[in-house]
Amino acid sequence: MQYFVHPSAQSHHWNEDCVLVPLHGHYDERRMHDTLCTLQSSLHQELMRRYTDIWTRMVIVNPCTRHDGKTAKTLDGQLMQFGVWAHQKGCVATAVVMPEHLLESFLHIQALSEDAHNGVRVFFDQGIAEQWLIQQQQRHRRLKLH
Repeated sequence: MQYFVHPSAQSHHWNEDCVLVPLHGHYDERRMHDTLCTLQSSLHQELMRRYTDIWTRMVIVNPCTRHDGKTAKTLDGQLMQFGVWAHQKGCVATAVVMPEHLLESFLHIQALSEDAHNGVRVFFDQGIAEQWLIQQQQRHRRLKLH
């Protein structure tokens, strides 16, 4: 399967100590793998230059994002591996922002957010997600001081 990514589409960008990762288009196993490998490589280089050891992620799912239902378990595994890597590199929380109507299509993401200890939550409002991420960063900074 071929997929088109608009040349102006960014794989990610930073907003202070939060990396924003937009997902758009159709994701199959290969595209998700390629996307996460590229992202991980870029983040690895960027994290070595940044002056923080505590950061967060916000994954923003575009209303037009789709995935092949047959590959949901594989996608879930790839996302979990990326999450483990990010946690090892200092990511303390992940907010997934998505339109509510897509939740049933991304049940694997919803399942990740149900674990109270993994630092992943699903939101339908980006502003609320941003506030939650700020709270998580502050909590981890306080814990680090004590």
